[in-house]
Amino acid sequence: MTDEKLREARTILEELFRSTFPETEFTSVRVRPDLDLYGDEMLSVEAFYRGGSVEPYSQEGADFLLEMRDRLCAIGIDAFPMHCFRSSDEELLDGRTS
Repeated sequence: MTDEKLREARTILEELFRSTFPETEFTSVRVRPDLDLYGDEMLSVEAFYRGGSVEPYSQEGADFLLEMRDRLCAIGIDAFPMHCFRSSDEELLDGRTS
């Protein structure tokens, strides 16, 4: 997966996070290629947020996963997205920026 394609994926996913969870401030979204336990390609997605509420196990969260997959497929990314929500405080502890 090219850097350009990863940037495109991040832009699309940032937009999706913000529109799906409008009460939550997302400080950054990190996207990187990875492999699952079986060696299949996946896309690791970390969304760092501050305030608001993110409920990934709600119906909204389930619909979000399907929409994320659809949008990635639409730009030619077939790798399955594995996402996690992390506090923006964790981002600062990581010492990394997006």
